[in-house]
Amino acid sequence: MRSKLRIAKNALTVALGSVLVVVAARAAEPRLDEKTAQTMVERFFGNNCGVVLPKGEYNFPITDAAQGGSKYDFTQNLIALKKIDAIKWIDMQSMLGFAHFRVEPNDNLDSNELIALGSSLKCIKFSSEPQTTKVIKVEPVIGGVTRWTGAIVYAVLTANFTPLYQRYVQEKKINATPVRRARIVFRFDPFKEEWRILIKPGQAAWDIGPINGDFNSQNVPQVLRGGLGILSKHKNERSTPPPSSHCHPSQTAARCNRSPSA
Repeated sequence: MRSKLRIAKNALTVALGSVLVVVAARAAEPRLDEKTAQTMVERFFGNNCGVVLPKGEYNFPITDAAQGGSKYDFTQNLIALKKIDAIKWIDMQSMLGFAHFRVEPNDNLDSNELIALGSSLKCIKFSSEPQTTKVIKVEPVIGGVTRWTGAIVYAVLTANFTPLYQRYVQEKKINATPVRRARIVFRFDPFKEEWRILIKPGQAAWDIGPINGDFNSQNVPQVLRGGLGILSKHKNERSTPPPSSHCHPSQTAARCNRSPSA
């Protein structure tokens, strides 16, 4: 009898141990399903602002506008907007060696190609119709030195550029095509038990590129190694900061720091 009880006890212990192992494995390996990823990616890329139209007065040393200077990307962006007649540039009296001017959107722009941002700012629409996104793959990954649970979501983005935005990307020589590939890093929050796109100030956890080409940056691999994905200054890269800044991953680093994009 004791032998039978001992056997039964051992069998129960093994069974309970198996259950605990299965439960632990499930808790440690949450999976991001394609339906959830699709919803989150659609929201993330839903902003239809291609580039903000700056408005205000600026005064800084001319050397800052030279290549390599802190205002170089900003100034080049303004020059491109001026060349496509999107903004008015009014020079103002300045000290020797300084650039002092005021810019504002042109009054004759087609309102159908613009988006209002609050009560004063305007933005050139990225697409004449809402951009479509299609998730094609969700790849589970382990990231960082803390080995957090994550996933890389691969998606195809399709847009229909507005004429004004098309002129802008041509002037800036941006490698922007209506159909693009994207990859985005998601991270699982074990405390809230939910997935989220990695968003931190100055950090990009996504890459964008032409559908038949390479990604224009390597932010995703860098984030997974435990570093920060940098908002690159590559002239052909189009990526964004957090939606809270009204920015979108398709814009350049300089525009990302100041304006929304789609």
